[in-house]
Amino acid sequence: MTATRSELTARPNKRRGGEVAGGLAVAESRPQVVDGLLRGARCTACGHAIAQADAPWCPVCAGAVEPCGFRPVGTVWAATVVHLPVGRWRPPFALGYVDVEDGPRVLVHLRADPCPAGGARVAFTGTADGDLAQEGL
Repeated sequence: MTATRSELTARPNKRRGGEVAGGLAVAESRPQVVDGLLRGARCTACGHAIAQADAPWCPVCAGAVEPCGFRPVGTVWAATVVHLPVGRWRPPFALGYVDVEDGPRVLVHLRADPCPAGGARVAFTGTADGDLAQEGL
């Protein structure tokens, strides 16, 4: 993969989704909620769920995948409160992995006070910045 120069530093970085590399479009790696569904794919051979809709093949068995959508609702697998500023997010904010019902595990911005514990049910949506965030955050 060819690196580009960052706008903030002289260090090389990875290409961003939507750019073109070697004549092919770079896939968006971040999960997206579109029309109320988490865009994704499911393997036609082993049934593995993937949060990247443009995945070329299954990462588990290398089988063919077909696009599908998942309801943006699931169970918190693990969560933590972050006490350092990161990008546009100001502390404290929480991050958690959510096991989507009949779907993949995704990273979601959660409420920090109180932070949902493992096993809690949450609904999430996509933000204008391309993040996944708990409903009402």
